[in-house]
Amino acid sequence: MAGFSSALGTEKLWFCFDYYGGDFGAYGFSLFYYVTKNIWFQPVYFYPVERNYKADASKFGVRKISLKDYNSPSLWIGLYYNFEF
Repeated sequence: MAGFSSALGTEKLWFCFDYYGGDFGAYGFSLFYYVTKNIWFQPVYFYPVERNYKADASKFGVRKISLKDYNSPSLWIGLYYNFEF
């Protein structure tokens, strides 16, 4: 996993970019909006590196298992609360 984030003109709005590797790798684009010091909102859009999945199934006597369009783009939305102790 690798990524970066940067404030967009204000400390309340941030842009983030992430990359997740591996068989189910994806690029993630998100915004963080700090509603208050303890509450923040985040929509994230993930776009897969490879939509088709090919698994090594040699232990089952099959060369490859191929799943067409297994990975798909997705939109996640998060609402977070930061507890202070």
